Amino acid sequence: SYSFCTLLTVKHLHFTKMVASRKLYDALGVATDANDDAIKKAYKKAALKWHPDRNQENKEEAEKKFKEVAEAYEVLSDPKKRRLYDQVGDKYKEMGSGGMGGDGEMPQGFTRASFNGDPNEIFRQFFGAGFNPANSSFDDEDPFAALFGGMGRGGGGVRFSSMGGGGGMGGMPFGMGGMGMGGMGGVAKQQKGPAKEFPLECSLEELYNGCTKKRKLTRKRLRNGQPVDDSKIVEIAVQPGWKAGTKVTFPGESDELRSQAPGDIIFVVKEAAHPKFKRDGNDIIYAPVLPNESGPVTVPLLSGGNITIRIPAGTKSTSIPDKGMPIRKSGKIVGHGNIIVNPKWKA
Repeated sequence: SYSFCTLLTVKHLHFTKMVASRKLYDALGVATDANDDAIKKAYKKAALKWHPDRNQENKEEAEKKFKEVAEAYEVLSDPKKRRLYDQVGDKYKEMGSGGMGGDGEMPQGFTRASFNGDPNEIFRQFFGAGFNPANSSFDDEDPFAALFGGMGRGGGGVRFSSMGGGGGMGGMPFGMGGMGMGGMGGVAKQQKGPAKEFPLECSLEELYNGCTKKRKLTRKRLRNGQPVDDSKIVEIAVQPGWKAGTKVTFPGESDELRSQAPGDIIFVVKEAAHPKFKRDGNDIIYAPVLPNESGPVTVPLLSGGNITIRIPAGTKSTSIPDKGMPIRKSGKIVGHGNIIVNPKWKA
C-alpha cells in the first residue's frame, strides 16, 4: 500500500504536454501547455522587445527574432494551427499550404490552415494600427507599461477601438477586436497601400540628448465610403544615439482608399549639419584652428558646457574618451563614443 507521503507526491506531479516540436513554444518562452493568456502576454513582451524600430543597433538580429515570435504567436494563438503544429512539428507550414503530397498527407481530423507569415501585419493586428513601438518605453518586468504609458497592468482602462469583423471581441485592448475567436488565420486581408517616407531633420544636440518632435500627418480617410482630407498630430520620441537613416514607422497612417488598406507613414532621421562638429559613427570630430604652440584647448560638449585639454604643438589627433555620441544596443544606452580632436595648426 502507498504511504500518505507517496500519495501526496503523486497528486502534485505536473505532466508537460508532449508535442512534436518545442521550437515555437521556446520562441515565446512558454510551456507546451501554456494557455491563451500566457501566449498573448509572452507575445506582447517579446514583440516589443525585438521590434526592429526599437533595435537600430542590432537590426538584423532583431528582425530575425521579431519574425520568430510573430510566427510562434500566429500558430499557438489559433487552436486549429496549434493542434496541427503539436502533431507534426515544423512540417506544419508545408501541410497547411497544401504540400506534403496533397490532402492525403494531412493527419486525420485536420483541415488546411492558412498562414499569414507577415510579422508586421501580425504586430499591427495585435497592437492596433496607431501604435508606434519606437515611441514607447519598455520594461522587461512590465511590458504593459509600454502600451499604457507607464501605468502598468492596472492602468486606467486605456483601450484601443475594435478593428471590426465578425466574431471579434469588441472593446478588447490592442486592437484585437477584429481577429475573432478563431485567431488571425481567418481574417480577410485587404491589400495594403504603399508606405510614404518623410525626412525628420535632427541636430546633433537632439540626437545626443534625445527630444520629442511633433509632425502633422495629412492623408485621405474614408467617410461614408468617400475619401476626405484628414490630419492628425503625431509625436516622435527621438532617442539619444539615433543615427541618420533611423526609421520611425506609424503603421496604417497613410491614405485610406476603398481598394486598399492604409499604408504606413515612415519618418527617416536626417542629421543636420553642425557648425562645430562632424559625426563619425559614435564619435564626434572637432577640428579647431590653433596657434602653432602648446597650450590649453577648450572643447565644447554636446551635453552642454565644455572641457579643457592640453594639446602639444604639432599634434595631429587626440581623443577625449566617453564624450561622444551615446551608443545604443537593444534599446538601451551602453556607453558613449569619443570626441576626436584634429587640430588645424596656423603656419
